Amino acid sequence: MINSVVLFECAGVAGLVSLVAAGIQELIWSYRLRARPSASAWNELRGRLECAEQDLERLRQRVGDAEQRFAPPSDLSAFPASLHLTRRGQVTQLRRRGETVQGIASALGMSQGEVRLIIKLQDLSRTLSDKGRSKF
Repeated sequence: MINSVVLFECAGVAGLVSLVAAGIQELIWSYRLRARPSASAWNELRGRLECAEQDLERLRQRVGDAEQRFAPPSDLSAFPASLHLTRRGQVTQLRRRGETVQGIASALGMSQGEVRLIIKLQDLSRTLSDKGRSKF
């Protein structure tokens, strides 16, 4: 039996689930191709299927645990309730406080790329507005 921990770390959950499903399908087809499988062959198939189901259930539990561990915090208590800031406003607020891109992304449940893009657009907008003011 393939070690599910190694597969989970190497191929990810989707790859492992696909691998388990493909293995189960292969077992079913290999037994269907035989004219009349013996009772011991069916028992072996049932045993392998139970083993695969147990592996799949363990994976589901691990995925659930991982989702809970890495879920973004829903506590945005750092913002007063009366402000109702947009994501862009929240990024700006946290950036002004000196938070890192990684910290902002984690606090708001966004990707670091989204946070960088918002910051870059704000900087660009500020630069353009400064240039516009200097012309007058």
